[in-house]
Amino acid sequence: MATDPLEQEIRSKIESDRLPSTVARRFFAGLGTGRQCACCDQSISEPDIEYELEIPEQGSWPMHIHCYKAWLLVVMAAAQSPQIPPLLRFDTSGHDQASK
Repeated sequence: MATDPLEQEIRSKIESDRLPSTVARRFFAGLGTGRQCACCDQSISEPDIEYELEIPEQGSWPMHIHCYKAWLLVVMAAAQSPQIPPLLRFDTSGHDQASK
């Protein structure tokens, strides 16, 4: 179980469908635009780097670079650990499948 407060917040948001639970196939990066980070809820201002994940038909999520890294670690750990139920697992066909 994650002990880092940011990882705990990310896990909570994934479990409540406020963050994606699969690795995005597309993302964009640039200087912060002032939008709210989907992970930590803080503003992503310039000169911070803003990552925007995009998953077709699901949406997009702006993140700080350090929040993106934390989100990616949580998602990858969930995909490889059978001990973390209700998170979704990686699906190579491009469609999410609920783990059982």
